[in-house]
Amino acid sequence: METFKVDGGQLELRVRGNGSPLVLVHGSVIADPWEPMLRYGNLLNSHQVVTFRRRGYGGTSPAKPGQT
Repeated sequence: METFKVDGGQLELRVRGNGSPLVLVHGSVIADPWEPMLRYGNLLNSHQVVTFRRRGYGGTSPAKPGQT
């Protein structure tokens, strides 16, 4: 994953595939819930999939009060 700085913190980002862009954002305590779908499906053949990890997940900066 690539890292980038935003609003005083660091997030992780990954871009894969070809085609129309599709952004996936995890909404629970699991940082990469879509990995099985991307690994075994054909979504990457028809879409450029952008995934990122919210603050406090994976190698990102810790979340501060009021941030997600």
